Amino acid sequence: MASKRKKPEKAMTRQTTRKAKVAIAKDSLLPSGYLEVLEDIKGKVLAARIRASLSVNRELIILYWEIGRLILQRQEAEGWGAKWSTVSQLTSTGNFLTRRASHRAT
Repeated sequence: MASKRKKPEKAMTRQTTRKAKVAIAKDSLLPSGYLEVLEDIKGKVLAARIRASLSVNRELIILYWEIGRLILQRQEAEGWGAKWSTVSQLTSTGNFLTRRASHRAT
């Protein structure tokens, strides 16, 4: 027996959302231009979050490249990896690389 599914409601477009906000603003005691300023602030926060994410990703890529370069230099100069796997050994003794913060703000 197949169950009947409800049709999904139409997604609100940005214009529909703005019209709804303008209607709310007209009926409330919000100052003129308040919702526009709020939208501007939200946009700035979102843009800053994106820039922060890109910056963190860039720094991690640089870190991983430097770690790889260091390992390669040691392999070439001192013969690392001849008797044991360099990456496996570093992984087992360097577990701090994958450790997550154990505390959380409450």
